[in-house]
This record gives sequence, structure tokens and C-alpha cells, in this order.
Amino acid sequence: MKQIYLLDVDGHYIKQYLDKVISISVRDIEHIPYLRFLIAHEFEQIFGIKDILLNALKESETGAVLVKFHHYRPQEEIDIKLSTALAYLLGIPNVDPLSGKHYATFTIKHTDMQMPELLRQYEAFKLHTDGAYMKKVPDWIFFMKMAETAARGGKSKLLHVNYWDDFDYFYNHPINKRMVKFLSNPNSNSTTRYEENDEKSSVYAPLLAVENHQKSIRFINRFIHPKNLEEAQFIHKLQSSLEDSKNILEIDIPVGCILVINNHRWLHGRNPFEVDNNLMRKLMRQRGNWA
Repeated sequence: MKQIYLLDVDGHYIKQYLDKVISISVRDIEHIPYLRFLIAHEFEQIFGIKDILLNALKESETGAVLVKFHHYRPQEEIDIKLSTALAYLLGIPNVDPLSGKHYATFTIKHTDMQMPELLRQYEAFKLHTDGAYMKKVPDWIFFMKMAETAARGGKSKLLHVNYWDDFDYFYNHPINKRMVKFLSNPNSNSTTRYEENDEKSSVYAPLLAVENHQKSIRFINRFIHPKNLEEAQFIHKLQSSLEDSKNILEIDIPVGCILVINNHRWLHGRNPFEVDNNLMRKLMRQRGNWA
């Protein structure tokens, strides 16, 4: 079973890249979209990894890349410049509902349980794909680990749809041949982020698909709205099958590294952390579509 493509990037070249983009601030990157393409171009001129990334992510048996920057000390401003450049080599990131920007950072701490699920540190974050409720599902998603302290446990869980043994059973099931309802109305300023009765925001699509002999999945439990008990039982059974798969990978993303996955082929989640008053992990997320 093929797993994750490892791309080692020599961090000695990061200074060369940063010198090229020194006049562009993070504020500029956030507010002036064309500058993101320019810093991506400078990144590619130095590192030359665009074709490697895209080929690995679109390859049906892999579809995941762990980018490791060696000899590099993470700093937030540098992280944003590196990750934005990388994202704009892949395509154009979506506006993230957590931040209203092309990227979002979020910090997990030893605090009370929070919304959304990815911040609930002592619960397992179940396997899912991102943006399943969107009319155009993101093609790719990446996470960059920016910092962490006392973070025991909390490994990322990954499952490639090709290595999910029950795919054929659920794909051929009569319910999968129907269009199920996905619905989300993101509003990052409200704890009631998701409205259930806005048909204008509804998307109808199958959970599993095969196109050009390539399997894909569109699934996140909280945004699927079944119309009856039969659909609810099917979704529950499918979720249980995913979580019970013997082919789930558990990985720890090193600080300063970026995990990029094909969002149609890989489900992702997270194991719970061990309880610790000093727990802290800061991540960045970007997701979008091919250029």
C-alpha cells in the first residue's frame, strides 16, 4: 500500500526566498490577492516543486504529500509566506469560514470543549472530507503545524478511499445511488453557524463516486441531512466502517511542516489528546481547487 509522498525541502533556501519577498507584508498578502501569485512565483523559481506536488496529489494511489522544511525555525510571518506560496502553486484557496481569509489559524488548548469539532481537544475528531456541503468541493487541503507544547496524543488520522475495504459495498448500495442532502451555512461569528432550513444553501450529491476508474468520497457526518431513518442508518453504518478500517494511518506532523492531501481521496481526522494543563497546538489550514 502506497502511503504519503515525502518532499524534503532544504531550508537553507528559505532565506533566499524571504529576501525576494521581504517588501511584502502579511497584511499585504491578506488584502491584495495578486501578491499571493507573485510570492508563489518567487517560491517556485527557487524551489521548483510545483510539478512534483501536483503530480503526487493527483496520482490516484498516493494523493498526499508531507512537505518538510529542514534547517528552519518556524515563525508565524514566515509560515504564512511559505504556506501561501505553496497554496497558490496548487490553485486558488477558498475563503476559510473560520477566518474570512484565504487561510485560517486555530489554537487547541486545555480549555472547555468548543465549537467546532476540530477544537475539541479530548475527543476524537472523526474521519471526514472538507467542504462536503459546498457546491464545488475543495480539491486539496493542507495543514501546517506552527507550534505545540505538551501535545501528547492528537495524531492525525488518514484513510485513503482506495484502501477502505468496504467501499464497494457502500458504493453499490441503493441509498448511495440517490442524492443525499448536504447543508451548511457558515457564520464564524455565531455559535449557531449552521442553519437547517435554507434550501438555497443545500447541495445534493452521492457520498461515493467512481469517475475514470478513480474512487472518491464526499463525507462529513454533521453536514449530511438524511430524509428518513433508512438514510440515517446507512450514514451511521458508513461512518462506523470508516472508523473501524484497519488501513487508517496515524501520523504526527512535525512543527514547521505541511501535510497536503487530495480531498476527494483522503479522509482525515484526529485522535484525542492526553489531558494536560499545558496543552497547546497551533495549526494553519488552507484549502482550495486546482488552478
